[in-house]
Amino acid sequence: MVPIPKLLTCLGLLGLTSHAWALDNQTLVEQRGERLGAVLTQEAGTRQGTLEVVQSGRASQAYLTQRESQADRTRVEQGGVGNFTNVTQAAGGAREVAIDQREASQSHAYVYQGHGLHNGVEIVQNGLQNEALVRQGGDDQRMAIEQYGARNQLNLFQDGRDSGSRSRLGQVGDDHVQDVLSLGARNEIDLLQGGGGNRAVVEQRGDDNYAGVRQGSRQQGVQLIQIGNRNSATVQQNGLEERPQSVSARQLGDDNAVQASVTGDGNRLELQQQGNRNAARGWSAATTHA
Repeated sequence: MVPIPKLLTCLGLLGLTSHAWALDNQTLVEQRGERLGAVLTQEAGTRQGTLEVVQSGRASQAYLTQRESQADRTRVEQGGVGNFTNVTQAAGGAREVAIDQREASQSHAYVYQGHGLHNGVEIVQNGLQNEALVRQGGDDQRMAIEQYGARNQLNLFQDGRDSGSRSRLGQVGDDHVQDVLSLGARNEIDLLQGGGGNRAVVEQRGDDNYAGVRQGSRQQGVQLIQIGNRNSATVQQNGLEERPQSVSARQLGDDNAVQASVTGDGNRLELQQQGNRNAARGWSAATTHA
């Protein structure tokens, strides 16, 4: 097999220990220290390439780029405070991105996957004030994002108008924010927020979309917007005494259905439907007092 050339740059300051291996289409970089940097670029037209970066420390950065390739794998693991990951996969298919920032706070994970088939993204963040931003385009996209801690943010854009996309999103802790925009047919979103003071905005524009939202604890808020045909939205909020929740759902299209279940005191439920054969069910129950 002829080795595929690739650009590999490793930068670091303040006690850097760095190791790099490159074999054919596989590259592994391990760094320990502070203010580390890794820039990996894989040449276009490759197949089954692997880029992997492991950084232990704080204020580290990793930039990984793959273009016009098939069946690539990209993995980044970062531990510490203030880390940054940017993954770009432009044009291609069957690619997987995995970012692990479990032992990190104030970290950022940005992923861009251009139009292609069967791409997937998995992100896990644990700590305070982390951010995940993902943009996917193409057919049959998959996404799974988990955030644990407090004051984390998630921003998602999926363009699957040629086929379908699936998302599984979870945040556990307090004061999280989720902002999701989905364009396409046969999209699915499952969103979970556990803790207090969380907010979620989900907008779907297209056909056969489904959005399921579960929020627990106190002072949660969710806004659902569905513009298209045969959409379905289900919301469940479990509130505590004197901790009001809010649900706002708007559907513009045909054959839509909404179900909302809210428990707690002082809750607010707003439903709006415009179109044909829509159905709505709202249920609110106050917290019982011993």
